[in-house]
Parts: sequence; structure tokens; C-alpha cells
Amino acid sequence: DVGPGSPDPITKDVFSLWIDHGANPQNGTYAYVVAPADDAAQAASAASNLPVEIVANTPKLQAVWHKDLKMAQAAFHAPGRVTAGSITISVDRPCLLLLRRDGDKLRVAVSNPANEAATVGVTVGGTRTSVELPGGLDAGKSVVREFPLAN
Repeated sequence: DVGPGSPDPITKDVFSLWIDHGANPQNGTYAYVVAPADDAAQAASAASNLPVEIVANTPKLQAVWHKDLKMAQAAFHAPGRVTAGSITISVDRPCLLLLRRDGDKLRVAVSNPANEAATVGVTVGGTRTSVELPGGLDAGKSVVREFPLAN
């Protein structure tokens, strides 16, 4: 019997999701959004009014722009460049990146999904900085930098 405040974990299956790619897909792409909905009508409405724009979906880069939140999210599997919400972002090594407009600044969070120390060169709108990502017990932790918002 596990009650509130118990140190014992409680786990339950929530849902399963898969996309049948077939036996030998060639040059196929897909994208999906997970969003809460109370019923099928809400799900259909949400699907037809998505605030998220897919700006890249390749083997080397997946990136989206959320127009309402003015936020970009990108998974760089290789050095690369992407433009999201008219903001150009480039990195010199694989990383995860989250960018959000915050007043007159752009706040950028960078992390290393390999959970090891790394230095990532990040360029946002022509301004470049090096981001030192931690190793050890803080490996995988995001590091936040601010960039001026170009006019």
C-alpha cells in the first residue's frame, strides 16, 4: 500500500504512440504534436489551429517556432543553421536549443543531450558566443545566455 508522501515510486502506463513506417520507407517524413484535449472536437479544433510552425524536419535538424509564445525549439544533430520567427540561429556542434523573445532580449538555453561537458558556439542574429556546458553531476543541464534583439 503506497500512500501520499511515500518514497516508493508509482508508475502507470499513460498511452502508447507509434507511426507505422512500413517495411522499407524511402524519403518519408512525419511530424506530430502532443496536446491536451477533453474530447475529439477539441482535438480537431486544436489540430486545425496549431500555433506551432515546423521550420525544419531533417535527419540533422528538427526545429519549430511557436508564434504565440515567440519561442523556437531546435534539436541540432549536427552543426547547422535555422531561421525561426525571422531569427537566424546557428550552432557549431550538436545540441538542444530553446530561444525565447523576452522584451528587448533573446534568451537562449542550450544543453547537451549526450550529458557531457562541451563548448557550443552559438550565433543568434549575427552575435556569436561560446556556451560552456557542464559535465559531472550537472551534465545535461541547460545554460542560458541573452542576446540583444535586433531591430
